[in-house]
Amino acid sequence: MKTKEEVLARITEKKKEFFDFSLACFCKYLSFDDIKIWLKPEAKKEDWPDIELWPDDQKIIADMRDYMSFAWSKCLDHRGLSASRSVDRMNHWCWFLGVEDSIDWDNYAQYGAPILYAICKKFDFPIPDDPNVEIMVRGELS
Repeated sequence: MKTKEEVLARITEKKKEFFDFSLACFCKYLSFDDIKIWLKPEAKKEDWPDIELWPDDQKIIADMRDYMSFAWSKCLDHRGLSASRSVDRMNHWCWFLGVEDSIDWDNYAQYGAPILYAICKKFDFPIPDDPNVEIMVRGELS
């Protein structure tokens, strides 16, 4: 599991990329003071939730599980940017957990279906009961 300092360093590095969403992925685990340099000037500390504990593996996995149905919906609806953002968020969480090397992130065929499938298998998340899932995981058109 990564430390807060490692997460902040990753956000700093990834912010150089045009379509990076690492801050969106990790902001709920960080304090206002940690991320204020990336927020709009009018953002106020009193509007930011108090962060009590650094998340453990189980919290990250629970957040991934909760998000996965949304990710699948974007994939299955062929929502290009939204599907890409969902896969990007999963990549950040897998990096946080130290398991990013166990997923083939280059196999983005069919809106990330093979990636989402591999993550679901790895973490024993439910896979949608939709005939298009298997088709898309194979990289075929649905």
